[in-house]
Amino acid sequence: MPKILRILSLSLVVPATVLAHHGTTGQFDRATVIEVSGIVTDLAFVNPHSYVYLDVTDETGQVVNWHCELRSATVLQRSG
Repeated sequence: MPKILRILSLSLVVPATVLAHHGTTGQFDRATVIEVSGIVTDLAFVNPHSYVYLDVTDETGQVVNWHCELRSATVLQRSG
């Protein structure tokens, strides 16, 4: 296969892969706003996604471990 055809093939496959990972539908409900209060227990400042870990007390008084996915460490650093 000529090199130009391989490059063209990759240029068509890579965007589909990226959209599959960063789709607009799925596990998030953008219409619902929640407020979480807890104690930050850890911060994983890593790529491709950073995480903040929390101990949250639920309605029954039990401590539940939460984690929240953030943007990548490099994007967070650039944002200040």
